[in-house]
Amino acid sequence: MDNQQATQWELGWLAGMLEGDGHIGIRYNRVGTKNPKRYFLTNIEFTNTDKAIIEKVYDICLKLGTKMHVKTNKELKGKAHRRKVVYCARTHRMSGVEPVLEGLLHYLVGEKRERAYLILRFIKLRKAQHDLRTKGTGAVIPYTKEEIEIVFSVKQLVNPWKSSEAIRTELQEAINERPLQEV
Repeated sequence: MDNQQATQWELGWLAGMLEGDGHIGIRYNRVGTKNPKRYFLTNIEFTNTDKAIIEKVYDICLKLGTKMHVKTNKELKGKAHRRKVVYCARTHRMSGVEPVLEGLLHYLVGEKRERAYLILRFIKLRKAQHDLRTKGTGAVIPYTKEEIEIVFSVKQLVNPWKSSEAIRTELQEAINERPLQEV
């Protein structure tokens, strides 16, 4: 039973879960206070109040090569405690997001398909620059103009009610906060 592959049915089911109870995006992250590291994180997340559904999500993602982190709303920082427990399976690592989105891209439709395509493009660009990374220093590779434009496009799809100027200003502030140099 080792090395199981996800079936087409499972991929279609997982795509439906992502469309209905999931989120994919790119977010800005900041770690530390003195000379903080700032970078963009890709993420994929599924939420549901039925633990069995999240366990199924976890199993299918594992077949795709991604180990999701599963938590409840009681364990997540900053989340309001609700009467009902909400389960969340998520990952923010590009190495985890990539195989899931590649497996689901064919089954997604509309705006989430467009976001998935952009996020996969962002991941491929970042991986292409991997050789620039200095191993062991934790240095963040500078972002290219194309990568920043992809982040902008994903943000616009996630927040269609925000003006493009507001999103650009938000990104520019993030870029200027840390020398997120353009290459």
